[in-house]
Amino acid sequence: MPTTLPPLPIVDPHFHIWDANTLPNPNLGELTMKALPVYSFLNYEQDCGVGVAGSVHIEAVVGQAEGAAKALDPVAETRFVLEKVGAEGVKNVNIVAFVKLSAMPEAQAVIDAHKHLAAERFVGVRMILNYSSDDPSLTWPQVERGDFLTGGVPSFKEGFALLAPRGLSFDLQVNWFQLQDAATFLQAFPETVVIVDHMGCLKLGAGDEEDAKRIAVWQEGMKALAALPNVYVKLSMLEYMRSGWQHKETGIATAEVMSSEISAAGNDMEKEISEGSSSTTNANTVVKARVREVIEWFGSERCMFASNFPVDKCLLGGDAQPTTLEALVLAQHALVSDLPEEQTLQLFSETAKKVYKLK
Repeated sequence: MPTTLPPLPIVDPHFHIWDANTLPNPNLGELTMKALPVYSFLNYEQDCGVGVAGSVHIEAVVGQAEGAAKALDPVAETRFVLEKVGAEGVKNVNIVAFVKLSAMPEAQAVIDAHKHLAAERFVGVRMILNYSSDDPSLTWPQVERGDFLTGGVPSFKEGFALLAPRGLSFDLQVNWFQLQDAATFLQAFPETVVIVDHMGCLKLGAGDEEDAKRIAVWQEGMKALAALPNVYVKLSMLEYMRSGWQHKETGIATAEVMSSEISAAGNDMEKEISEGSSSTTNANTVVKARVREVIEWFGSERCMFASNFPVDKCLLGGDAQPTTLEALVLAQHALVSDLPEEQTLQLFSETAKKVYKLK
């Protein structure tokens, strides 16, 4: 019989705080601003309820197009986070900050400023690269172009080369159809620790035929990344992948309910894994198939569950039923509850601790 909880306490390698009243950030989007204009460390602590032993604050600046009126100061965000860390008594939190790596030589100065402020807490950089020339909804705020990984912006490669000598990791966030380009680009940087955010941002629910195409492209890209031993993956933002995977009608899922559904849909699960169909298959079954594929390709020692709170709190709960981190962790654990304890420890704490240098 599957357990209902992962080994505790957990380590959460992906969450955000903000205060849109004092540090406005229009890039966070209308849904977030409506549901949670302020989200503090205290709010995060209240949401946890599962014993979080360490966590990583990920930048929410999103991107900065040249000359954009809504450009934000990434160093101001780091200063804000550190002020809240001090004021609210948070201990084991490290920081992944925004640096526009293509803006050379300024990028080096920004890295130095983050380091000056955050010291050992500053462990990595994220520059979101999600871009689509065909579908504007797949281009994230202020991501100005889609050829950073394919040589269209040579200064990006120059900026990326700053990371490894400084012991900094890179959080890679791209669309599923950009993963192969990312794998090709990263072959030149075997010394840089890279973490793929949100399982490669696969987005399903577009119909069986289209979903099957998307899954096939995603699979090839993720396999190419898995072949690079310096690349890790966050198993996160699963609601973005397939809405309703966590029993959205109640806003909460238990391990027992989800495990029984998966068992009952055993044949469908095998069909889903082999054929990649999704729209007519139980959303939880679809998500479990993708999660288990990633763990198989990368190994649990290179995978980590993450909350993406409070973004996933908004996606899952909205205004009516806010979802707790405890509910999310229960649902995540149900996807892997049959795995040995050593692997679940890696998925829920040990991998994140190692990659993000948490105590």
